[in-house]
Amino acid sequence: MGKLHYAIFEGTADYLTATVQAIAETLETGATENYDATVFIDGLSRSLERAVGLSLRRSGSHVKKVRGLDEENDALMRLADAICGLVRGALEGESELMTLYQRGIDTGVLRDVTRK
Repeated sequence: MGKLHYAIFEGTADYLTATVQAIAETLETGATENYDATVFIDGLSRSLERAVGLSLRRSGSHVKKVRGLDEENDALMRLADAICGLVRGALEGESELMTLYQRGIDTGVLRDVTRK
C-alpha cells in the first residue's frame, strides 16, 4: 500500500510475459504474507484472463482473480499510464521528470521491480 511499482523491459515485444513477470515481482516484494490479489490489466482480453491468472499462481502469487480493462476513464489505469510516462520520461533525460522520479525513488513511493 502506498507504493507504485514498475519494471523496465528492453529488447522484448512479449507484452504479456513481461506484464506477468512485473506483477509477480510486485506481489513478491510488496505484499504481506496473507493476501489475495485482484489484478487488473489494461487491454487484456477475456480469453487471456484465466491463462494470466494461472501463470501468476504458478509463480507463487496469491491471485484471486485477473480482469482485463479497456476503460480510459478508470482512475487506476490513468494512474498506471501516468507512472509509465514519468518513468519513461525520466529515463530519457527529461529534467523535470528526472527530479520527480528521483524524489519518488528517494522516498520509497516508486519502486523498481525489474529483475536484474
